[in-house]
Amino acid sequence: MRTYPAVMPAGRYSMRGLVCSEWMKLRTVRSTMWTLGTTAFVGLGASAIAMGVVEALPDPLQYEIERLLPIAFGSAMINDPAPHGFGPWVGLSILCGYAVLVLALGTLLFVRRDA
Repeated sequence: MRTYPAVMPAGRYSMRGLVCSEWMKLRTVRSTMWTLGTTAFVGLGASAIAMGVVEALPDPLQYEIERLLPIAFGSAMINDPAPHGFGPWVGLSILCGYAVLVLALGTLLFVRRDA
């Protein structure tokens, strides 16, 4: 079997051209925009429902749960941490732990469903 070298078209590539080609790719793949819209809608809806549930809880329990929400960690990294919250580095490490947990769950679901 003979392989051929990849041939790049002559010319310079600009960021504008790259963005235009990526936008064309997104527009031509069927249902990409619907998928992005649905994901945003579900994400915002789930967070609104979660915040409503937390707000309906009694004050001591609400206080403890609000400490563990990602928004509390983000505001602690940007602003001065609240007296009852975690410091910026502890918050960042907990956010990294959340990311690892979500990636592990996604990997587990992918492996179970792909086989």
